[in-house]
Amino acid sequence: LKEGSTISTPVVQIIDQRHLPHDFVVEDLRTVEEMCVAIKEMHVRGAGLIGCAAAYGMYLAYAESTQRPTATVEEVKAHVASAAEKLLLTRPTAVNLRVGVEKLQHVLNGELSKAEGPLVGADLKE
Repeated sequence: LKEGSTISTPVVQIIDQRHLPHDFVVEDLRTVEEMCVAIKEMHVRGAGLIGCAAAYGMYLAYAESTQRPTATVEEVKAHVASAAEKLLLTRPTAVNLRVGVEKLQHVLNGELSKAEGPLVGADLKE
């Protein structure tokens, strides 16, 4: 995460590998949709990095869904589940991508099942 970012304004920075080795381009990603594009269009490459990018995509989805003051646990879970589907469709055969998505989905669902009160900007404990 970009230094100084908070749950309310998360930014994941990636090195856009399409430009290597001639240029070093850092791309700021703020939404799960932007992460999906980065994975699908090969801004990130390599099994491990794709899995990590997908996990950060799940984090971005969680952050997006907890910004509404009226967000319920059910709405956040639905948004996270939708994000998981979108991320998995970017590279359907990528094993590490699936692992990254499923691990974060498990953690997020576990945290959400314990949630009480408003979810605005809720921090993850794990």
